[in-house]
Amino acid sequence: MMDIIERKPVIKMFPKQQLIDWGLPYENPAIFDKDNNIIAEGKIISNKIIDKHRWTLEYEIIFTEPEDNTKVWKTYYTKGSTEFQDEKPWYSYEFIKCTLMQEVEKTIKVWEELLED
Repeated sequence: MMDIIERKPVIKMFPKQQLIDWGLPYENPAIFDKDNNIIAEGKIISNKIIDKHRWTLEYEIIFTEPEDNTKVWKTYYTKGSTEFQDEKPWYSYEFIKCTLMQEVEKTIKVWEELLED
């Protein structure tokens, strides 16, 4: 009998303040020196709305670490859907759960209309 090996995603708990200091979720993540010059920079690969509620928008963000651009992380955040909602990304968390990502190529099949000759 074969043993089934359960593989789990790689998770890292980033301090919320670290993500905010990097400029996330609005700007490419970066680390600055004391003179406010960029000394290391990552990038936002994707930052998209994944769900909408009456007062809140939910986002999925995928970004690279400024210190190591080979590490790509995914996490989620919410913010108010209008200017009257005082909800900021990760407002109620001290640590943000991020999942290490890898790029893969996928082929999909789709259905299209059959056109007459």
